[in-house]
Formats: sequence, C-alpha cells, structure tokens
Amino acid sequence: MMKYLKSTYGERCLTKSENYAVLIVYKFILEHENCDTDYWWGGGGDSDLIRILETYLTDFDWEDLEKDLNNWSNVQLELFLYCIMSIDGCNFEHDKIFQQRPSLIRKRTRSVPNRTDLILPILRIGIDRDVNKNEIALIVCNEFFFFENHFEILIDEDPRYLSVMDQILNLIGKDYIYSLNPKFKVKHEEAHR
Repeated sequence: MMKYLKSTYGERCLTKSENYAVLIVYKFILEHENCDTDYWWGGGGDSDLIRILETYLTDFDWEDLEKDLNNWSNVQLELFLYCIMSIDGCNFEHDKIFQQRPSLIRKRTRSVPNRTDLILPILRIGIDRDVNKNEIALIVCNEFFFFENHFEILIDEDPRYLSVMDQILNLIGKDYIYSLNPKFKVKHEEAHR
C-alpha cells in the first residue's frame, strides 16, 4: 500500500506508517484532499471517513494513527479533524428518536471516544506548527458542538474525558467557547461540581 501511495501521490504522501488500517485512512484523505469543500462539509466526506474509521480500526490501529498524525500536512490534519469532530447529522440533544432509542446512540457513537482521543494531539500539532495563524484551533472552535452533543457519552465512557475537554478549553480559550456554546458551559460546570 505504501508503494502505491508514494507512486500515486508523490510528495503529497507524508505518512510514515506501515499499518495497513492507518494507510487506508490516509489514502482516503489523499484521494479527496483536493475535492471542493462541499464534499467535506455536507457532501458525505465526513461520514465516509467515519465509516472507514469504524470499519477498519482496532484499538491498536487508533494508537498507530495518533503516532502518524505528526507526519501529515496541515491541510490533511484540518480535513481529518473536521471529519472526526463532525456530528454526522446526529443531534442527540434534540432528536426525539435518539432520546427514545439509546441503542441507536450507542451504535452511532461507537468511535466517539477514539475520535476524541485524537483531537488534543492534533490541536497541539497545530499550535506547535503555527503560533500566529492556527486553522486547526479554529476548526476545534467551530466544531465544538461535538463535545456538547457527546458530553454524556464521553463522561459515561471514561471520566478522564472531562480532563481532556479542560485541556482543550485551556488551549483555545474557555470563555470564548463558553460564549459560543452556552449549553456546553452548563454541562461542563455541572460536571466539575
């Protein structure tokens, strides 16, 4: 797979992973990296990538994926970050069907903890690479509803996710995020009581 990616995409192929599942994810990013933004923001790119993550990655693969992210370009990281923070059309707070069928929520959110584990490392990579202009931090701010929508799921999965959210808030500005996401603010403050 690596030879194929290098021969097909040349210098755009930055991965150093030899993990086949990680290469499948990276191949998807490379194939669609130059697509119009409509593909990623509403054209199915985000849900297609999430489907790949849920189909092919084991816990070991998620760890390998995290290790390889530092090799990716800023644009590749931005696209990937947008996708993993996408709520894929599911608003669990307001959708009555999801409220009445918890098994649907579990099915639709099985990769949320793994995806959440990648947000902070990607944010740190973005900060390390570009202090003055950080598109990665902007994506986290714009997609922060991900945390509001999945708050209970994450906290029920592992209380350490509250600490992960705290670290993200410290990096991008808690007051700013609170002003954009008042429902998240309430949940976050209640969880700290």
